[in-house]
Amino acid sequence: MDEPLHVPDQACASCPYRRDTPSGIWQAEEYEKLRAFDQEVTQLEDPLSVFLCHQSEVTGRETICRGWLSVHRDSIAGAVRCDQVPREAEPLYYATGTEACEAGLAGVEQPSREARHKTETLERQRANLRERP
Repeated sequence: MDEPLHVPDQACASCPYRRDTPSGIWQAEEYEKLRAFDQEVTQLEDPLSVFLCHQSEVTGRETICRGWLSVHRDSIAGAVRCDQVPREAEPLYYATGTEACEAGLAGVEQPSREARHKTETLERQRANLRERP
């Protein structure tokens, strides 16, 4: 049996769904993925697909994006996985994937100093992971 996906208590500090995450820390293609989950369930390519946390490769553990889960908890995939997961404070997140996408894309061309710092931190974490035996 496959190991269940991890569901964190809260979204990571670089979650694209969080309002306090600097825009532009992810590539435009990553932000565009957020829009897809705003579609009606019948229009989704795979209604049971989930959005994994960008930190999964750093932690070495497949983790559901807590921001995605909080924003899309009414989708089929979200509902299946939300039964025992407490709600987080709604103001922490954008209301939709499209809203999160637009906010993130706003900084892609010219990331703020805060966004560049966050990106450098993420790159160091990934480099450290690759150096592990």
